[in-house]
Amino acid sequence: MDLWSWRTGEYEFFIQNESITEGKSDSKFDLIDSVPNKELKNEISNLIKLSDNLKKTQKNKGNLYEIIRITEKIGDLYCKIFDFNKGKEFLLNALHYYKKKISIKNGNIFFNLAICEYQLSNNEEAEKYYKAALPLYREVGAKLGEANVYSNLGELEFKNKPDKTIILFKQAYKLYVELEDAYSIKNLENLSVEYFKKNIFDNAF
Repeated sequence: MDLWSWRTGEYEFFIQNESITEGKSDSKFDLIDSVPNKELKNEISNLIKLSDNLKKTQKNKGNLYEIIRITEKIGDLYCKIFDFNKGKEFLLNALHYYKKKISIKNGNIFFNLAICEYQLSNNEEAEKYYKAALPLYREVGAKLGEANVYSNLGELEFKNKPDKTIILFKQAYKLYVELEDAYSIKNLENLSVEYFKKNIFDNAF
């Protein structure tokens, strides 16, 4: 599992594209030049073409949902190659259309936006998106997503509120244990040692 997969808690991403507004799409291909990985470049290009074809019949609600899903996927692909500005742009575009056309039932888009903002040093925005993702994960019983929100919020709080970081880390740890997620447990223990110079989970429960 790669770092991005662990940080987001998504091993099979529900991902995004850039502009799904009306108009010409030529400019979207300019963005692809910044993608260093040829395989990802081809995937993004193909997804944009698919989105353009679907937009021709956008009145179909099923097609609109697929366009939004593709938009979300391309955003996540950019994040996977650490182009967080472009990832954020695609994700915000998808979020706009989710809110306008379809109810949001999945916390992933907020979670991924939070990671983009965190990587861009916009910590207040990151916190806002993490907190938006949390009730959606709880509503559908997505414990892994919920745990990763607690873990990442803990990192955000460390500089100013280390005591709160401990609380959040322990909330995350408890869920990882319930899920028997050895990989995430180990990563969180490593973060504990990095931040607090000890394993804070020895007496977690």
